[in-house]
Amino acid sequence: MALEPQQHAPDGYLDEKLRAQWRPVAVVVLGMGLVLSGTNVLRWRTVELPRAEAPKAEALALTLAPGSTHELAVPEVMRVAVGSPGVVDVHLVDERKLKVEPLGPGTTTLLLWMRDGTQRTYTVSVRAR
Repeated sequence: MALEPQQHAPDGYLDEKLRAQWRPVAVVVLGMGLVLSGTNVLRWRTVELPRAEAPKAEALALTLAPGSTHELAVPEVMRVAVGSPGVVDVHLVDERKLKVEPLGPGTTTLLLWMRDGTQRTYTVSVRAR
């Protein structure tokens, strides 16, 4: 009985076949390793970068005398806030005008939010009689 060399598959064929079988396993193991390590590699597109804040506009000054009213022309005001309600009262005349009425001496902040997303700040002072 003579020993004859075994017949082999062509060079590289068996290696490629084994690689093809193990490739999905390697991808899953690598993916799980990344997930468990807590890296942001898998979600790099969803990370939101911090935005620079817009510079804040300075407050506009408004001085009122007791008993007088003042109308402010504002484009499409959506919301109004008064810091100290005992100093001034604000009434909406229409969507483009506000009436500011002094109630007592002091200083307060008047904040206006517009429909376009901008904000205006007024420092309102009411003089004593």
